[in-house]
Amino acid sequence: MPLYRLLFFATLREASGTKATEIELPSPATVADLKQALVQRFPNLAPHLDNTIVAFNYAYAFDEDTLPEEGGEVALFPPVSGGSDEETTQDTIRITVIFFAALRAITGHSRLTLELPKGSTVGDLKRLLLERWPDLKLSLDGIVVSIGEHTAEDEEVLPDGAQVGLFHPIAGGSEAEEEEPPTVCLVLGGELDTDALIARIVRPTTGAVVSFTGVVRAITRRGKPHETVRLEYEAYRPMAEAKMRQIAGEIRARWPEVEGIALVQRIGVLPPGTPTTFVACAAPHRNTGVFEAARYGINRLKEIVPVWKKEVGPDGETWVEGHYHPQRGD
Repeated sequence: MPLYRLLFFATLREASGTKATEIELPSPATVADLKQALVQRFPNLAPHLDNTIVAFNYAYAFDEDTLPEEGGEVALFPPVSGGSDEETTQDTIRITVIFFAALRAITGHSRLTLELPKGSTVGDLKRLLLERWPDLKLSLDGIVVSIGEHTAEDEEVLPDGAQVGLFHPIAGGSEAEEEEPPTVCLVLGGELDTDALIARIVRPTTGAVVSFTGVVRAITRRGKPHETVRLEYEAYRPMAEAKMRQIAGEIRARWPEVEGIALVQRIGVLPPGTPTTFVACAAPHRNTGVFEAARYGINRLKEIVPVWKKEVGPDGETWVEGHYHPQRGD
């Protein structure tokens, strides 16, 4: 039977009494089957499972999804701390399509931003492109499609913010890749150096940088007033940094003139007044969507990047959980 290594975070770690465990499940098994098996082993998890988020290979998984037959690492955690101050859920996605060689000549574009219905596949994208450029008909059957760093088949669903490359199979060399825009995606255990981070995302063409810095608040007056002695942050680091890179792609799909992007989250024990989160977007001019891009970046980070915080005050401690549950494509 496949063997799965389970990682527990935040409230689920405390309820199960362990950071990690292993479990065997008969194949095929779904995420829902995994949850049922966990309740049998860890009864204290039962009250939490309806609100539990599951991830496999740094991607969100849902109850009906089948777990890979080869086993692997599965992370279980509550909704990400924070939430957002505006609704970012949408029924459409934006992707950036990059055309190479003959395909670029046919379309007249090297790069194109498209908005598609959520759930669209690679096949749907091909049909849309064929409607717009009928001369592509002879080329589309033989082209290779990539999403990020992997090749994709027609049935693969396009994620929001994806960079989709279209090219013919390489024969005897490859076309030079375009220079990658500067992107910094980090989970840090040390101090934030905002000047150094901005320097990493600035290009010679940059004329504007908009940034947001979150800090630990000592006194909260919104909602139920209370005092905070410290915040204790933890993260599922590899997935957190992968999701930050995804957010950077979403930003560039929506605001193509954004150049450099930094998304940084601190972890550990942080007292009041300490910077916790840094988001910055750089662009040639201030009226290119750079303000909106930075705002989108922090709101999206608070939705899908697996980071949690425990708030410690004079009257005790509590885990701060958000309300957003990831959707397919997140």
